[in-house]
This record gives sequence, structure tokens and C-alpha cells, in this order.
Amino acid sequence: MVRARGAQDFRLSHDPLADALFADRETESAAFTAALAAHRRRLDDEVGDEDDPRGRNVLVFHGRGGVGKTALSENLQNWISGSPLLFEHWGAPPVVPVAATVRLDLHGSHGNIDPAVELSRIRIALRAIKARWPLFDLAFAAYWASTHPGEALPLLEEEGDSEIAPTAIELLAALSEDMGAPSSLATVTVQALRGLLGRATSSLRSRLRIDVPPGYDALFERCTVEPTPDTPSPHLLEQLAALLTYELDQIDGDVPLVVVFIDTFERLTLDARRTGENALNRVAMAMSNVLFVVTGRNRLTWWETQGPELAFRGPGFWPLLTPGATDEPRQHALSHLSDKDRRLLISLLWERRGLPPVGADGTDVRDALADASGGLPEYIRLAVHAAAIEHAHGHPVTTATVTGSLDQLVQRLLEHTAEDEQKAIRAAALLHHADAELIAATAGVSVGAAKRATEGPLFTTRSVGDEIVPALHDEVRTAIRNASHRMSGGWADEDWDDAGTRALITLRERYTAARAAYRDAAVARADGAPPSARPLLQLTAHAIVVACETTPRIEPARIPANPDWLAEAMTNAPSYFGLRPYLPVAARSSVGGDMLTFLDAKSNDSSLDDRDRMLRELYHAGGRLRRIAARHLAYSLRDQGQWDEAIAIFDDLIAEAPDNALALRQRVITLTQARRLRSALAAVPQAVERSRPYLLASIRRVHGELDGFLAAADQRVGETRASDTRAVKDTIELEGIRIRYAALLGRTDSAEVEAVAELAAGAGHDTGRRDALLARLLVVGRAADVTADLRDLDLADRARNDGRIGFRTAMGRAALAFAADDHDELTRLHDEIANLPLSRGSLWVPVEMLLELTGHPLVEPPTEWAEPRASVVARWTGHWARWRDRVVAFPKTGGAG
Repeated sequence: MVRARGAQDFRLSHDPLADALFADRETESAAFTAALAAHRRRLDDEVGDEDDPRGRNVLVFHGRGGVGKTALSENLQNWISGSPLLFEHWGAPPVVPVAATVRLDLHGSHGNIDPAVELSRIRIALRAIKARWPLFDLAFAAYWASTHPGEALPLLEEEGDSEIAPTAIELLAALSEDMGAPSSLATVTVQALRGLLGRATSSLRSRLRIDVPPGYDALFERCTVEPTPDTPSPHLLEQLAALLTYELDQIDGDVPLVVVFIDTFERLTLDARRTGENALNRVAMAMSNVLFVVTGRNRLTWWETQGPELAFRGPGFWPLLTPGATDEPRQHALSHLSDKDRRLLISLLWERRGLPPVGADGTDVRDALADASGGLPEYIRLAVHAAAIEHAHGHPVTTATVTGSLDQLVQRLLEHTAEDEQKAIRAAALLHHADAELIAATAGVSVGAAKRATEGPLFTTRSVGDEIVPALHDEVRTAIRNASHRMSGGWADEDWDDAGTRALITLRERYTAARAAYRDAAVARADGAPPSARPLLQLTAHAIVVACETTPRIEPARIPANPDWLAEAMTNAPSYFGLRPYLPVAARSSVGGDMLTFLDAKSNDSSLDDRDRMLRELYHAGGRLRRIAARHLAYSLRDQGQWDEAIAIFDDLIAEAPDNALALRQRVITLTQARRLRSALAAVPQAVERSRPYLLASIRRVHGELDGFLAAADQRVGETRASDTRAVKDTIELEGIRIRYAALLGRTDSAEVEAVAELAAGAGHDTGRRDALLARLLVVGRAADVTADLRDLDLADRARNDGRIGFRTAMGRAALAFAADDHDELTRLHDEIANLPLSRGSLWVPVEMLLELTGHPLVEPPTEWAEPRASVVARWTGHWARWRDRVVAFPKTGGAG
């Protein structure tokens, strides 16, 4: 029975002491002090080369949930930072000076993180040592622009208008004569940074008198070339972390000692791939002058030779993490509070609340609580709150008030909560992290009720950036989510699903607004910079989290080919990889599980075979994502030249829904790419009328009729930009195809190509990005001027083709060799293409025609030409000859068209 609140509000304000759940922990503080001293000796080379700090710089405290790991981590940081402690028994801070501390709180992670964001937090904290770290800042700006296009560098995002100079901006302005200082860090683009390729080292030396380490130019170039939003190349972060180490080592005097606290580390082990853990494993090895203090539920297994793949694994890399290690820093089991500590904590909390020491039953309730808690601080916190509420209501406090299971304590506190606030608490348990408005909408209560609920005793506080936000402890959240509907106010599965449904209604409204803003910014892009996709990604991911936690009713999609709006939003997300830091790695519901599987299938972390296997399983399972999985499997098979199976999948989708406009259109495209051009022409009338002109033009494009294709493409791009039902990705795909043929005909320029490149990169559209890279090669036409672009294109092509050359790279190489009369390169290219194990589709026709023109003909795959082949050859020969005339005549501008 929910107890109604009278005129008096018995709400208990948050007590920092209660929230901290911390007692003496002298053993742990001593271990930390010893670790600091040992690390300092290793940094000072006092222990010999055989005891190098590299791999001996991780201190671990592990223990079960509720044992006080976060409180320990926070108090250790406060202790060495000179901040007030809730308990003063540790005495003065360690004598070893600490130059800076950093906190990486993974509590909000569902198993994934963005390693670049975590590394940036370390950099931000280093401002306590000095303001500028130019080597790192410039290279990190290149990496960030490649993987987070359109987003401001976090180095300034958190600092605001501080006195710290925007190092990357200053360097760009100073090092590039062609570039004025950008107005904000959001305008730092990969293209701007590429202007420094090959001369970053010399410029840093001359401008800033910096001793640049060997290989810096190569690293800087790789940061501008290799990573993308969907393929972030985490190994580069290891090298960037090593740059910070190098700059720390260059400081006069003793090497500064930095301590990084990583809390709730167990979240990263939820991911079977251990992507986030692997990134931190790399950073810890690279930053040997940093002491990492890790708190989590489990021992760190980095010392083991077997296990999930890590960059550095085994006792040779991490000798002090092995069982039986005695030197610090090492691993320590964080036990429950000792009898002394638990009684100390209970007494202090009891006194703070003004509770009577002897219960109504004549016993010392504190003794009963000390025994029942088993030394779990979270249990003690909840029990004291329960006692305080009973006392505030004028009810006797007895042993029964403060004993029982933790689940029972949570239920006891819920029963003392007003009904609307109870609903809000359950909604918060479902949402994990949400504002009061979303909690209220999910629970079906007022915003005021949601705010009161998050101020109640079940909530503690967490630091999120610079904010202190209410949060449920994992043990409390689990107790609420797993509580039976038979409990007072308990929810059945149907109630949780209803709450999920309400949450998705609100999240869809927010998503729609964010999508419109993103689309408007992407289409306008007046300053040439791509819009930030982060708000759209976060909202999409939050909705997926709800679908993972419940089986909600999801509103329809905008187009019939998708089962619901959320599946459509996921499919059209600006970047699949960009969703991952906000997503769980497992789901309670089959709907959510299918979404996670689909996203895994779209990740470059998996092999092509694994990606196809996951899509095939979703396709044949017959779930909500069946059609989406089928389409994407067909796309993948089409890219691999497995035409018959791809066409069969589209036939299956059309048989299931004859009005499936997307499947009808894609079937024609697949026939075209399969070189079955007469069959494609015959299938065009089956497609919806609005698609027919572009489909016909695409078939004629293969025959070399490019003028008509560009006209149809321009019209299609305009229609797509104006359509509210088409994703930004659709526009980018069309613009990418159009721009590469416009570049061949000389109908575009570098500015337009760069705009498409930035938009594609900002949306995480790998195909559009590769099209823009090819267009850049064709506009410039000189191999010496586009070396990095060609390498970038080749890397991206091979990443999506299991290491094989793609038609875009082949077209770019062939064109550049043709312009330079490089027959050796043409021979090498011919041989590589001839040895491809896959059947070449019609997208290879421009390459085949150019190689035939230069005397390096390939054996042509079976092709259903719709007209005499000689006419096709004549058209393509004319296009390539005119292209060469332009780029040879205008080598610097690529022909102004």
C-alpha cells in the first residue's frame, strides 16, 4: 500500500555523506600511496631498466556491486587533489606530488565508449600542467576532423572562453599560408588539415621551436587519411597517446606524474569484442608516465595469454597484474566494509539523521544493520534512509526496518513514495539516463513528480562532465527492473512495454525535430562545414536502448519498406559506428537484439563473411527487420558480384509486397550492375513512375551516355533534397554518383567536390566519401598532387571489399596513369584486376574502356549491350580523351570545366 503524503513533506534531502557510502579504507589508501611512490621511482629510473614503468602503471581495485568502488575512487582523487574528504582518517595526502588528475567515469556506458572522447578528457586535464600541447593538439585535430566531422574539438568544448589558446586553430593559421584562421573549431576540416601534409614537422620546428619526434609527419598524414566515422582506426589513438607522453617527457625537470581514475570498468567487458577495453589497453601502454587507477567488479585480465583480443595481452606486458604480484601497482580485491568500518559508517549516518540508537523492540538497531548489511555500503545507505523515513513519519524504527535483502529495502522505500513518483522512479530505471521531461512522459506523470522522484532516497548523484546529475545505483536499478508485479505498485511486463511505448513517442518527436535541423544544415551548409550528427545519433541510440529494454509498440515508418520509424531512423543514421558509444551490447527484447545484430553486421569490425552471415540470419528469421536485413544483404552480395542471389532476394521482397517501390528500384539497379542491360531496360516499367527517368539514364550511362545521365541525376538530387521522406544519406549517395561523372566530363570544380566530401564524411556515408575522393582525383588529374587522396581511397575501398581493389580506386589509378603516360602502372593495374576472383559489374565499364584505349584490354565479362558495342567504345573513348586533354592542359586547376 502506497502511503500518502500529508501536508508535511517528509522528503529527505541528499546527504553527501550518505551518498558517498565510504568508510576508512585504510588498506586501499595505503596501497594507493605505495603505488604512487613506486611509479615515481620508476619514472625517475631509480629501479633500473628491468623495472620500466611501461606496463607497470595500472592499479586495480575490484569488488562486487555496492561495495563502495566509486566512493573509493572519488575519495582517492579528492585526497591527492586537496579536496575535502568525508572521512579524515587517511591524514595528509601522499608526499609524492601529482601534477594532474583525470576521471573517466564509465557509469553511463552500456558497454561501448568513444575512445577519442576519453583521450580528449585526459588532454583537457593536462592544462593543469601547461596550456599547450601542440604536437598532440594538431594531430588530434586531424583525427577528430576525420572521425567527428562537424563537431567542435572537445579540447575547447569543455573549456569555453577560458584563457587556454585554441592550439590547433593557431597552428593552422600560422602554418598554412593559403588559409585564414577559421572562425571556430567546428570549421577545422580534413581538407584544411591536409594542406599541411608533408610539412607539419618543419613548420612546427620553425614556428614553435619544437623538437618533433621521428615519424610525426607520417602520423599526421595517417590521421587525415585512414580514419572515418564508421572506421575510426583506434590504433591511431595509441600513437596519439604516445605523443602526449612524449610531450610530457620534454618538460624540464622531473617528469610530471599524472593519475587517471577509470571507474565502473566492468561496463566495457559487456562487449564481447572489447572494443572500448582494447582502446584503453592501448592508451595505458602508450602513456607509461601515467598511473591508471581502475575500479570495477572484476579483476583485469590483461595479464592472461588467452581471452578477448587485446593489443597488449600477457604477463610480459603487464607483469604486476598477475596473481601473486607483490610490487605496486597491482590488483586488490575490495572486500565488503570491515566490521569496524561498517559500524563507523552506520554510526555517523545514524547520528546525522538524528535517529534513536535503540529501536522500539529494545535492541540496538545499528548492530542488526551492521550484521544484515554484510558490509555493503549501498545496503547501509538504503537501510538508513528507510529508518529515517519511518522515524520522520512517527513510526517506530525496529530491526525489521533495516534488515532483509537489498531488493526488499528498495521495495520498502518505494512503498513510502507517492504513487506518481513511484511511476517516475520505475521509468527512470528503464531509461538509464534521462531528463525530467522524458521521465515524466515515460511514466505518464507530471514533470514535477519526476523531479521529486529523482530527489528521493533511491537516487544518488553522478558526475557527467561538469554536471552533477541524479542516478540510480546499478543494484537499485536491477532490483526495480526485476521486481514482481505482485509487489505494491509493481509493474508487469505489459506495464514496462507501455512505458517504453510512451518513451518512444516523446523520443520520436525529439528525433523528428533533430532530423529536420540536421537535414536543413546539411543541405544549406553555407560555410562549407558539415553539420554535427551527434544530437541525431544520441536520440536514435536512446530510442534503441528503450527498444532493447522493452517490447514497445512503435509508430509506423514514413515509407512502407521499413517496419517502423525507429528501424528507419537506425537504417538512416548518419553513422552506424557513431551510434555505438550510446548503445548496449545485449538486449532484453528480441526487437532490440535484432537492431544490435543489424548494427554489428554494418560494422567494419567484422569480416565480410560475418557481416553477411548476420544479415542472412536476420533475413531468414522473419522478424521486424527482415526486409531491411534482406535489402542490405542484397546490397552486399551485389557488391561481391553475386548477382543471382541478390536479384532473388529482391524478387522475394517484391513477391511479398508487389508495391515495394524500393525493392522494385533496387532490382533494376542490380540488373544494371550485373551487366544485364537489356533485362534492366525491360524491368524499368515495373518500377514506380517517378523512378523511371533516373533508372533509364543509369542504364544509358553504362553505354557512355553521360550528358543525359547528369541531367537526370541533377533532377533526382533536387527531388531528394526537397523530399521530407528521404534521408540525408539518400541525397549524398546521389550526389556522390553524380559528382564522379561530372568530374570526368569537367562539369564540376574542386569547391563542389570538397563540399560533397565533407557532407559525406559528416554523415558517415562511406560510399559518398569514396565517390568524392574519386572525383577529386579526376578534377586534379596529377598523381603527385593527390597521393594522399589515392591512398585514402584505396584504403577505404579495400576495407569494404575484403582487401580487394575497388572500381573507384581502379578508375582513379587508371586515369592518373593515362594522364602521365605511365604504362608500367597501367600494366600493374591490368594484372591486378584480371586476377580478381569476382565477376566485374557494370561499374567497372569506365575502367575497362580506358584500359582498352591504352592497349591493356581486359577479358570482358558477359554483357547484354543494348546497342552495338562499337558505339559504346566510341563514346567512352571520347570521354577519356577529352578528360586527358583538359587535365594535361590545366595541370594545376584540373580544368575549370
